[in-house]
Amino acid sequence: MKKIHYIIATAISLICIGAIVLRWLKPELVIDQTAVLLLTIAILPWLTVFFKKLKIPGVLEGETYGIQGTTEQPLPPKESLETLPQLNKTSLTVSKDAKKILATLWKYQKQQFKEDYSKRWTFRLFPRAYQYSSYLAGVSELIKLGLIVVSPEDEQCMLTNEGINFIENNPDIQKIEDIYKF
Repeated sequence: MKKIHYIIATAISLICIGAIVLRWLKPELVIDQTAVLLLTIAILPWLTVFFKKLKIPGVLEGETYGIQGTTEQPLPPKESLETLPQLNKTSLTVSKDAKKILATLWKYQKQQFKEDYSKRWTFRLFPRAYQYSSYLAGVSELIKLGLIVVSPEDEQCMLTNEGINFIENNPDIQKIEDIYKF
């Protein structure tokens, strides 16, 4: 979150808390539904630190905060599937965390660029995202397999040519619905 967001969130919180304190100091101003509403408003800006989207209808559903982007200069993997002797394209299996990353990259890659693989859709999660540890585990696994790379400039992951080939040969990954949403 940018510094300006913290300033705005702090200002809103302080104003609302100040109103509550004022009502508390003045006995004729009873703490009622208005005070509770102000307290709720004071808390809401801070939820943006953890969630990008938040729904209440089904009793709270959140979407983690991450960033996405694109690049016209895909990075090559440090090692490809051909150079890793223990890997076999047909028998290679990946964890649930890795599949979620692959499915996310695939969905948005196809959505943004269709069949143009000279460009790559990229994303990353911030450490404050509640799924960050799973994300890191999946990224680590996929980098070792040469299926994704991470840009050193902005730390966003993207599919390698081998990753695209792997997903094209594994339609089950293309159908995964549990993805990171942006």
